[in-house]
Amino acid sequence: MSGACEGRVALVTGASRGGTGTAIAVRLAAEGAKVAITARSQAGLEETAARIAEAGGSPLVLVADLSDPRGARGRLVERTEAALGPIDILVNSAAAGGYKPSSAGRRRSSRRSSRPTSLRRGS
Repeated sequence: MSGACEGRVALVTGASRGGTGTAIAVRLAAEGAKVAITARSQAGLEETAARIAEAGGSPLVLVADLSDPRGARGRLVERTEAALGPIDILVNSAAAGGYKPSSAGRRRSSRRSSRPTSLRRGS
């Protein structure tokens, strides 16, 4: 890697499920950043931490439920900066919701989208 993030501090949310947050955290570490990772799942964060270690990093693991305004999210920046220094890079990849395959519901929406649309008033 190029070391493009050498000496920088990153906080990555949503880094426990092997998706975008995990990939970004691993890449930032591989590029030399000190990386704090956060999500709800301790087990998932530990898996991401292992991948970061394989890339040469030493992650800070912070379990927090970002959907809880009274929870640990209010201290993420403080805890990250106390351990690693001022944050240079913030990646908000945390998400929650009912995910469905992209094909779910496609029939109905594709019929709608195939109809011609007029932008003229009264049409």
